[in-house]
Amino acid sequence: MASKSIQQMNGGILSPSNDALIYTTMCVVGLPVEVQVKDGSIYAGIFHTACIERDYGID
Repeated sequence: MASKSIQQMNGGILSPSNDALIYTTMCVVGLPVEVQVKDGSIYAGIFHTACIERDYGID
């Protein structure tokens, strides 16, 4: 079950897929990652934060 703050961010609607995405995101914090962007560039680093408010964003 989602926390109250997550429910508020979703307008009070629980979303199982959103819960799964948040859980998966939290599981990879601290792990090495590689990201390939649309222009083909590849960035590597340690996954350290994500923004789950409004639009989902990863830093």
